[in-house]
Amino acid sequence: MLGANIERWLAVGKVVLRVIVPVSAPDVQEALRQAGFFVTTVNASGRDGEVRVMFSVIARKKLRAALRVVEGTYPRAFITVEEVTTAQLQEVATREDRLSRRFRMIRK
Repeated sequence: MLGANIERWLAVGKVVLRVIVPVSAPDVQEALRQAGFFVTTVNASGRDGEVRVMFSVIARKKLRAALRVVEGTYPRAFITVEEVTTAQLQEVATREDRLSRRFRMIRK
């Protein structure tokens, strides 16, 4: 429990903030952008009609500020937050890559 509390206090890492609002709602994405957050928006269909789904990857330390912006713009927004783990595909070597590097080293 001590480790979990320390991690929460340090707020290390990043989170994905997902905000879902009706298309007719005030412009939450613009409010987030003006506050300095990067936002990707996707139009979608929800149970009650057309919605906008906004994604923003932010530092966990800035989460409260982002939530204040969203709640100040549209308090009825549906908000979820998830921890981020990244997949760095550029650094993953395939078996063939490793074998070809070995053979190049042997030939030289």
